[in-house]
Amino acid sequence: MSGNSKPDLVTPLIDALSAPSLKVRSVAVQGLARLGDARALKPIMESIRGLAGEDDISQYVSDVMKALASFDDTAIIEPFISLLDDEFDDLFQVIWDLTEGGDRAAVENMAELYEDDVEPLEEILNGPYSVDAKCLMIHILWEIDTWSANLVLTDILQNIDEDDEYLASEAAHALGWNQFPEAVEPLCAMLVDKDRYTADARSYAADALGQIGDPRAVAPLVALLTDPDEDDNILTSSALKALKWLVLTDEEPEYDADEEMTDSTPPDGDDETFAVLLEALEAPGYRMKELAVRGLAALGDPRAVSPILEAISDPEESEEYRALCQSAIGAIGRIGDASAVAPLFRTLDTVADECEIFEDYRLGEGRALDEALQEVADIGPGIIEPLREVVIGYYSLEIKATAIRTLGHISGPHPVPVLREALKDISFGGDVAACAADELGIRKVEEAVEDLCKIILDPKHYGEHSRLFAIYALGEIGDPRALGPLREVISDRDTLGGTYGALLGEAYEAFESIVAAMESRSENGG
Repeated sequence: MSGNSKPDLVTPLIDALSAPSLKVRSVAVQGLARLGDARALKPIMESIRGLAGEDDISQYVSDVMKALASFDDTAIIEPFISLLDDEFDDLFQVIWDLTEGGDRAAVENMAELYEDDVEPLEEILNGPYSVDAKCLMIHILWEIDTWSANLVLTDILQNIDEDDEYLASEAAHALGWNQFPEAVEPLCAMLVDKDRYTADARSYAADALGQIGDPRAVAPLVALLTDPDEDDNILTSSALKALKWLVLTDEEPEYDADEEMTDSTPPDGDDETFAVLLEALEAPGYRMKELAVRGLAALGDPRAVSPILEAISDPEESEEYRALCQSAIGAIGRIGDASAVAPLFRTLDTVADECEIFEDYRLGEGRALDEALQEVADIGPGIIEPLREVVIGYYSLEIKATAIRTLGHISGPHPVPVLREALKDISFGGDVAACAADELGIRKVEEAVEDLCKIILDPKHYGEHSRLFAIYALGEIGDPRALGPLREVISDRDTLGGTYGALLGEAYEAFESIVAAMESRSENGG
């Protein structure tokens, strides 16, 4: 042997492919892949023969796949798949390990090999091969994620045999993940085809439609969710989740800018979606009604105001109805039409007769309702006048209090005149004034001090509750003008101190807060 000649490593490594140990074979496969000698292609492939049932066979098949992909020969897929089908009576576990078991490196390497030519993969899908082998092709196409690869996956939905809906489910999952808009219509057809597909397969279509995010899917999803014969929990749950994604999310589907995708423009998206959501608003169940309300709010179309208010016009005492009512209030806010506020509160006044949601809110419960009212307040100062009409009009205490709380959510000085006007309201034992006092105290409105002082000294017209809130407000504002009236409350226990002197402690704390505020201002040179 010449000292300068390189030894031929290909032959001994090919021999090592027949070793009894899969670990030895794996090293030989990887070594031959590094050498890149075409003589090794067939031996690497053939080394799988006779290994069905061996431990770690899935890992060895993965090593073989990665090695074959490295040779840059797209003709290898057909003989490789044929060999797998010949050698394994059941390929399911091997394919599952390659695609779902965690390490998808073999699939990724094959995807790189076939990225520019998916036709060999399509031939496997259309050929006489096992379902599991075809499933492997779907995962490779999924990984490729180009227009041509996704089009092949879409064809699976349209040309599937009756016994192979498993492949349709896998293809639907891949298309949803890749957010391929050309698949929307076939996925919609799959979703509604009860005769051809099981509920499980149709749930994959629903998930995919939600991920793609095309409004053309809204109508079939709503049709499914309003069909009384659709009683599969997995299917309806997937459809509901998809509908939420379609009508509630603000995110646009993301596509790879480098991919060559065909144009796909949904027809009259907003108008079509609006019509579907109006139809969903007529559904008997509160869950669907609430989703429809939230979807209409997302569209922001003022035409939705009347249907939304109509949807809550038949109140009842239930958690489901409360959720619908809160969503409707928030929807009016998000639509942003100030002229809708007056009819909203007229509707809420009828709601309060049958449902205690606003009474609970007045008593300090109902965070979700507070967030909905914040959305109404976000419409801006244009709603102050209609809210004033509620505060001074013939409405229930609960609705007046709700209007005052909404005013409190409006930033700036604009609501202050209405809140001060409400301090003079002695109806309901002065409880309307109590709500206004609370908001004025939170804002620290010094202009309200004189009116608040009058309230705490007037037990004839204002109940204990309203006087208590006025005392709180004076303590929050911290104006020294309140010290005299507070001192009167503390001193005149019998007349001004409330039942069993209940107001005395609060008046003392307010007095102390004002003194502390004075000290702070003095120290700061104020």
